Parts: sequence; C-alpha cells; structure tokens
Amino acid sequence: WKREVEKYREAWQNEKKKYQGYQQIKADIKKLQEESGDKFAKFNQKFDNYLGAITGNTLSMIPASGLELKSKNNQISDQRLLSEGTKKTILLAFRLAVLEYFFPEGGGLMVLDDDLLDLDPGRRNQAARLLKELIIRETLLLAHCFSSCIKNWSPSVLPPAPSSSTISNVSRSVFCLCSI
Repeated sequence: WKREVEKYREAWQNEKKKYQGYQQIKADIKKLQEESGDKFAKFNQKFDNYLGAITGNTLSMIPASGLELKSKNNQISDQRLLSEGTKKTILLAFRLAVLEYFFPEGGGLMVLDDDLLDLDPGRRNQAARLLKELIIRETLLLAHCFSSCIKNWSPSVLPPAPSSSTISNVSRSVFCLCSI
C-alpha cells in the first residue's frame, strides 16, 4: 500500500504543478489585459477629446465601449445614418488621436485631402483650430478645393498660390495643394 500512496502523492504533485501553471497563465493574461487596457484607454481618451473639441461635445465616445459613439445622450447604433460631414468629423478625430498616440512628442505627418470640405462651418472652424495647433509639432500636407477651408489660419498659414494645382510651402510645417 506504500507504493499506492506514493503513486497518489506523485499524481497529486503533478496536478498541483498543472494548477500552478494555469494560475501563472491566468496572472500573465490578466497583466497583459491591464497593460493593453491602459494603452487603449489613453488612445480612447485622446479620440474622445478630439471628437468633443471638433463637435462642441455633441458627439462623444461611450466609456469602456471600444469606440462606440453617442450623440448627446443617444447611442449611435447605425453608422449608415450619419451624414458625410459627421463621418469625416469622426475620421478626423480618429486620425488626430492616432497621430498623437504614435508621435506624442511630435514629428509625425498628417495628410488631409478635402477632410474639412463636408464639415458644417462650426465643425470646420473647430477642426481648423485643432490643425493650426497641430502644425506646431507635426507636419501637415493639406489638399483642398477652397481656400476658405484655411482662411482662419492667418497669419501663420497663408492662402495657396493662385495658379491651379500648385504646391506652396506656406509655413515651416504646412504644405497646401490647391485647385481653386
């Protein structure tokens, strides 16, 4: 019977090692989730801040939802119902958050092609204000159809050259491609 007791003791030790291994895996997964959660939380906060700044806080992210949005107090359940201007607003806020997330100290590049065109005047002004602040630390390539999109940027950003399809270096970090 000593042999049988030893066999059970050995089986118990093996099960105990398996359990400890599973506990370690569980702890490692929890640690990774916490680390990833913090990273995404910072990105989500940046996105929500930009979205609120552009929309006057009429659009925001639902906390802890993974980028689900709400308009004032109502969840947006069908994104197909959003206007093109609202879609471009959300995309611009997302792109600004990505740029800040990956280049927190500056030095990034953003390319915009008529991204301000479909925005209503209030959102366009807010977006232009954010982009004007952005050019202090980032490089911006802006393609647009109407110089009115950047009229609020004076004097740090000048209107594009009068000829069609020209590129003009209008400041140290902003380049405009314009067809008027």
